[in-house]
Amino acid sequence: MGDILIKILDPVFDFLKIPVELLPLIITRPLSSGASIAAYESLIESCGVDSFAALCGAVIMSSSDTAFYVISVYFSTVGIKKTRHAIPCALLTSFFCIFLSCIVCHLFFE
Repeated sequence: MGDILIKILDPVFDFLKIPVELLPLIITRPLSSGASIAAYESLIESCGVDSFAALCGAVIMSSSDTAFYVISVYFSTVGIKKTRHAIPCALLTSFFCIFLSCIVCHLFFE
């Protein structure tokens, strides 16, 4: 399943100049912090610490958060039951952070 998704998204990632090795991290970061840490660790083991993908992954890990956890904790604290537009906006912001992280890495590290 992952290989098929990589083949489908490879032209998009090439156009956006995002390393395709970041796909597991990009998928897991908005959902689970533990899973994204494991995906980042796997990325480092496969690509190396000094690779461009690892640098982008480090910036992504530090600039984004798990959207669903934050929404569930903050909204339940104040008693909001209907999230309406919060989840799509949080996911859009997470993907914007990923894209912007790769642009910053291109500016500083290439």
